[in-house]
Amino acid sequence: MVNWHHDNAEALDIPALNDIDDVMSVFEGAGFEAAAARLAVRFVPAAGHHGHDRGRLLEWLDYYYDQKLLLRFTKAGGR
Repeated sequence: MVNWHHDNAEALDIPALNDIDDVMSVFEGAGFEAAAARLAVRFVPAAGHHGHDRGRLLEWLDYYYDQKLLLRFTKAGGR
C-alpha cells in the first residue's frame, strides 16, 4: 500500500502516510486513551490478491492480518 500511496498521492490529493506510533502519541498527547486491535477479518477474497505487490495468497492474508488495524480513542475521564 505504501508504494500505491506514493504513486497516487499527488494525483488524488491524499494526505501523507503517518507512522502508527506517531498517530497514537498525538492522540495521547491530546488527552485521549489510545488502543489498537487487529481488524477482525474472517475471509479475504482470493480474487484481487495479486494487487499491491502481494503475489501469493498467504502474503495477502498476512497483509490483512498484520497491517490492518482498528483504533480506539477515548477521552480520558469519560467515554
